[in-house]
Amino acid sequence: MLSFLVEDLVSKGKLNEAKGVALRHNIHHRLREDTKEKLQDVQYDPKKDPPSYDVFGSLSKGDCL
Repeated sequence: MLSFLVEDLVSKGKLNEAKGVALRHNIHHRLREDTKEKLQDVQYDPKKDPPSYDVFGSLSKGDCL
């Protein structure tokens, strides 16, 4: 399932995110050859990943109940 995610991210041009998922889950051996070639020269930079947020937490700032 994660290999499909990586291939989808690559097809959308999100190479940094795809490389990060592949590295974190060690799934390079499950990727297609064309996907491996596209990720081969990508230097993963965690700072370029989109910020994550808690989906259960409040998105507004300030005091909340």
